[in-house]
Amino acid sequence: MKEVRRLIEQGKQELFEKRADSSMQTFREALIVCPPEDRMNMGEIFFFLGLAFRNLGHNEYALRSWENAAFIRDRGEDAEGKDWRVFHTIQTSRYLIRKGTGQFDSLAESDMIHDLIKMTWYEIYDLEGLQHMGYYQRCDYYRSIQIAFPEFGIKQISTNGKESSHIVPFIKHKS
Repeated sequence: MKEVRRLIEQGKQELFEKRADSSMQTFREALIVCPPEDRMNMGEIFFFLGLAFRNLGHNEYALRSWENAAFIRDRGEDAEGKDWRVFHTIQTSRYLIRKGTGQFDSLAESDMIHDLIKMTWYEIYDLEGLQHMGYYQRCDYYRSIQIAFPEFGIKQISTNGKESSHIVPFIKHKS
Protein backbone atom coordinates (compact mmCIF):
# COMPACT_ATOMS: atom_id res chain seq x y z
CA MET A 1 0.00 0.00 0.00
CA LYS A 2 2.84 2.39 0.84
CA GLU A 3 4.45 1.58 -2.49
CA VAL A 4 1.26 2.55 -4.34
CA ARG A 5 1.03 5.91 -2.52
CA ARG A 6 4.73 6.58 -3.12
CA LEU A 7 4.31 5.94 -6.86
CA ILE A 8 1.17 8.11 -7.05
CA GLU A 9 2.92 11.00 -5.33
CA GLN A 10 6.01 10.54 -7.52
CA GLY A 11 3.84 10.55 -10.67
CA LYS A 12 2.01 13.68 -9.53
CA GLN A 13 5.35 15.42 -8.90
CA GLU A 14 6.54 14.43 -12.37
CA LEU A 15 3.33 15.86 -13.86
CA PHE A 16 3.88 19.07 -11.91
CA GLU A 17 7.42 19.23 -13.31
CA LYS A 18 5.98 18.78 -16.84
CA ARG A 19 7.55 15.36 -17.33
CA ALA A 20 4.47 13.60 -18.75
CA ASP A 21 6.42 10.65 -20.25
CA SER A 22 8.04 9.89 -16.92
CA SER A 23 4.78 10.33 -14.98
CA MET A 24 2.98 8.00 -17.38
CA GLN A 25 5.54 5.28 -16.69
CA THR A 26 5.26 5.87 -12.93
CA PHE A 27 1.45 5.65 -13.01
CA ARG A 28 1.67 2.44 -15.04
CA GLU A 29 3.96 1.00 -12.36
CA ALA A 30 1.44 2.10 -9.73
CA LEU A 31 -1.33 0.25 -11.61
CA ILE A 32 0.74 -2.93 -11.50
CA VAL A 33 1.32 -2.83 -7.73
CA CYS A 34 -2.10 -1.47 -6.75
CA PRO A 35 -4.43 -4.17 -5.41
CA PRO A 36 -7.60 -4.41 -7.55
CA GLU A 37 -9.82 -3.96 -4.48
CA ASP A 38 -8.18 -0.60 -3.68
CA ARG A 39 -10.68 1.39 -5.73
CA MET A 40 -9.77 4.84 -4.41
CA ASN A 41 -6.06 4.60 -5.24
CA MET A 42 -6.81 2.84 -8.53
CA GLY A 43 -9.22 5.61 -9.50
CA GLU A 44 -6.68 8.27 -8.56
CA ILE A 45 -4.02 6.55 -10.69
CA PHE A 46 -6.33 6.49 -13.71
CA PHE A 47 -7.26 10.15 -13.19
CA PHE A 48 -3.64 11.32 -13.19
CA LEU A 49 -2.77 8.93 -16.00
CA GLY A 50 -5.44 10.80 -17.98
CA LEU A 51 -3.68 14.09 -17.28
CA ALA A 52 -0.41 12.57 -18.50
CA PHE A 53 -2.09 11.38 -21.71
CA ARG A 54 -3.65 14.83 -22.18
CA ASN A 55 -0.28 16.55 -21.71
CA LEU A 56 1.15 14.28 -24.40
CA GLY A 57 -1.69 15.14 -26.78
CA HIS A 58 -3.46 11.76 -26.56
CA ASN A 59 -6.93 13.14 -25.86
CA GLU A 60 -8.86 9.94 -26.57
CA TYR A 61 -6.71 7.95 -24.15
CA ALA A 62 -7.08 10.74 -21.59
CA LEU A 63 -10.87 10.56 -21.86
CA ARG A 64 -10.83 6.78 -21.45
CA SER A 65 -8.57 7.07 -18.40
CA TRP A 66 -10.85 9.65 -16.78
CA GLU A 67 -13.89 7.49 -17.45
CA ASN A 68 -12.12 4.49 -15.93
CA ALA A 69 -11.26 6.62 -12.90
CA ALA A 70 -14.90 7.62 -12.47
CA PHE A 71 -16.24 4.08 -12.89
CA ILE A 72 -13.65 2.55 -10.56
CA ARG A 73 -14.24 5.16 -7.84
CA ASP A 74 -18.03 4.86 -8.15
CA ARG A 75 -19.07 2.44 -5.45
CA GLY A 76 -22.55 2.09 -6.92
CA GLU A 77 -23.76 -0.72 -9.11
CA ASP A 78 -23.06 -0.90 -12.84
CA ALA A 79 -25.56 1.44 -14.45
CA GLU A 80 -26.86 -0.91 -17.15
CA GLY A 81 -23.79 -1.83 -19.19
CA LYS A 82 -22.87 -0.73 -22.71
CA ASP A 83 -25.52 1.98 -23.16
CA TRP A 84 -24.46 3.58 -19.88
CA ARG A 85 -20.82 3.73 -21.07
CA VAL A 86 -21.90 5.25 -24.40
CA PHE A 87 -24.06 7.86 -22.65
CA HIS A 88 -21.26 8.65 -20.20
CA THR A 89 -18.70 9.06 -23.01
CA ILE A 90 -20.99 11.36 -25.01
CA GLN A 91 -21.77 13.56 -22.01
CA THR A 92 -18.20 13.64 -20.63
CA SER A 93 -16.85 14.63 -24.05
CA ARG A 94 -19.48 17.34 -24.35
CA TYR A 95 -18.58 18.71 -20.93
CA LEU A 96 -14.83 18.78 -21.61
CA ILE A 97 -15.28 20.43 -25.01
CA ARG A 98 -17.62 23.06 -23.60
CA LYS A 99 -15.27 23.71 -20.71
CA GLY A 100 -12.62 24.70 -23.22
CA THR A 101 -9.54 23.21 -21.57
CA GLY A 102 -10.38 19.67 -22.62
CA GLN A 103 -9.45 18.27 -19.24
CA PHE A 104 -10.58 17.96 -15.66
CA ASP A 105 -8.82 20.20 -13.16
CA SER A 106 -9.27 17.87 -10.19
CA LEU A 107 -10.43 14.45 -9.17
CA ALA A 108 -13.32 16.11 -7.31
CA GLU A 109 -14.46 17.82 -10.52
CA SER A 110 -14.32 14.47 -12.35
CA ASP A 111 -16.39 12.80 -9.62
CA MET A 112 -18.95 15.63 -9.66
CA ILE A 113 -19.43 15.44 -13.43
CA HIS A 114 -19.68 11.64 -13.25
CA ASP A 115 -22.40 11.96 -10.59
CA LEU A 116 -24.37 14.50 -12.68
CA ILE A 117 -24.20 12.21 -15.69
CA LYS A 118 -25.22 9.22 -13.59
CA MET A 119 -28.22 11.06 -12.10
CA THR A 120 -29.35 11.99 -15.60
CA TRP A 121 -28.85 8.40 -16.78
CA TYR A 122 -31.11 7.07 -14.03
CA GLU A 123 -33.81 9.48 -15.20
CA ILE A 124 -33.75 8.21 -18.79
CA TYR A 125 -32.39 4.64 -18.97
CA ASP A 126 -35.66 2.81 -18.35
CA LEU A 127 -37.89 4.97 -20.52
CA GLU A 128 -40.29 2.71 -22.38
CA GLY A 129 -39.58 4.30 -25.77
CA LEU A 130 -35.86 3.52 -25.55
CA GLN A 131 -36.52 -0.22 -25.35
CA HIS A 132 -38.00 -0.22 -28.83
CA MET A 133 -35.19 1.79 -30.43
CA GLY A 134 -32.24 0.28 -32.21
CA TYR A 135 -28.73 0.86 -30.86
CA TYR A 136 -27.93 3.79 -33.20
CA GLN A 137 -31.28 5.43 -32.51
CA ARG A 138 -30.57 5.22 -28.78
CA CYS A 139 -27.13 6.79 -29.37
CA ASP A 140 -28.79 9.66 -31.26
CA TYR A 141 -31.19 10.09 -28.36
CA TYR A 142 -28.28 10.12 -25.86
CA ARG A 143 -26.61 12.85 -27.93
CA SER A 144 -29.82 14.90 -27.77
CA ILE A 145 -29.76 15.01 -23.95
CA GLN A 146 -28.44 18.34 -22.65
CA ILE A 147 -27.21 18.22 -19.05
CA ALA A 148 -26.97 21.54 -17.18
CA PHE A 149 -23.26 21.27 -16.37
CA PRO A 150 -21.55 23.92 -14.24
CA GLU A 151 -20.36 26.98 -16.15
CA PHE A 152 -16.70 27.96 -16.23
CA GLY A 153 -15.13 31.36 -16.55
CA ILE A 154 -18.41 33.19 -16.17
CA LYS A 155 -16.81 36.11 -14.42
CA GLN A 156 -13.52 36.99 -12.86
CA ILE A 157 -13.12 37.26 -9.10
CA SER A 158 -10.33 39.31 -7.63
CA THR A 159 -8.64 37.54 -4.75
CA ASN A 160 -5.42 38.99 -3.39
CA GLY A 161 -5.08 41.16 -6.47
CA LYS A 162 -5.23 38.19 -8.83
CA GLU A 163 -8.04 37.37 -11.20
CA SER A 164 -9.23 33.82 -11.61
CA SER A 165 -12.14 31.97 -13.18
CA HIS A 166 -14.47 29.99 -10.97
CA ILE A 167 -17.23 27.44 -11.23
CA VAL A 168 -20.85 28.47 -10.83
CA PRO A 169 -22.98 25.30 -10.92
CA PHE A 170 -26.37 25.21 -12.58
CA ILE A 171 -26.52 28.93 -13.38
CA LYS A 172 -26.71 30.28 -16.91
CA HIS A 173 -25.03 33.67 -17.27
CA LYS A 174 -26.76 36.22 -19.48
CA SER A 175 -24.36 38.58 -21.20
